[in-house]
Amino acid sequence: IPGDRPAGIYVAGLAQRMVNLENTLPGKRALILGSGDIGLIMARRLTLEGMEVLGVVERLPYAGGLTRNVVQCLEDYDIPLYLSHTVVEVRGRRRLERVLVSEVDDNFKPINGTQKWFDIDTLVLSAGLIPQVEDLGENLEIDAINKGFAVSNTCETSVTGIFAAGNNVAVFDLVDYVAAEGWIAGQNAAQTVQDKKRTSKRIPLIRGKNVGILVPSYITPEEHLRVYLRLRKPMDKGTVVLKELNIEKPFQYGVPSEMINFVVNRDKLQELKKPVRIEVVE
Repeated sequence: IPGDRPAGIYVAGLAQRMVNLENTLPGKRALILGSGDIGLIMARRLTLEGMEVLGVVERLPYAGGLTRNVVQCLEDYDIPLYLSHTVVEVRGRRRLERVLVSEVDDNFKPINGTQKWFDIDTLVLSAGLIPQVEDLGENLEIDAINKGFAVSNTCETSVTGIFAAGNNVAVFDLVDYVAAEGWIAGQNAAQTVQDKKRTSKRIPLIRGKNVGILVPSYITPEEHLRVYLRLRKPMDKGTVVLKELNIEKPFQYGVPSEMINFVVNRDKLQELKKPVRIEVVE
């Protein structure tokens, strides 16, 4: 972001730590850049703690967080959500004083004549989460889109005997999914310890049209396949298609912030020998 480099600009996780753990407010007047779930939650939390939150700015034409968080954290507290907008300039000497917000076009380029200054002392950045896998990333395969470990439906990584689950595989929207995957990882890790000669096939599960985050990256036919995916764009309705398995899963209304998940019985996987492509059609 062009402009000065004053104090008062925080990532959402740090602002959350200051308020929740250190009992410290980051400022008095705030603007949130990005509408991820942590940013939405922090907009409400800062308001409850006495700060004035002037709005949440999102460059996409839809919110990045869960719908319920938009309702419960913004609408219930009359906090504006500026879609298709972004911060284009920051100003301040030692402390942040104001930021310039502009509407953007479909290519995220600022639209002349739409700029507006906000007088604030705190800018909170909610630009999304990525798995923290640096320590093992050189030895284990990393999924280029998920940014986490590439695992099979048994939660086994590219190295036999090493299992991963939850947010070091991909950023899930619900902790229920993280807990379920953790249970699967633990169960299969225990079975591997008991049967050291146990081997499993790994058949690639390939992203197709309109599929963003996808878990797992590989299919082990001996186990049930639980699929988690995020759409690349909002859809009023659509169908998840796995052509090689003759599976179609229709859905009503989907957004990138909310995962679609379903289970494929292992009976359908027994004859599987070639990669499976998964796509979403409107």
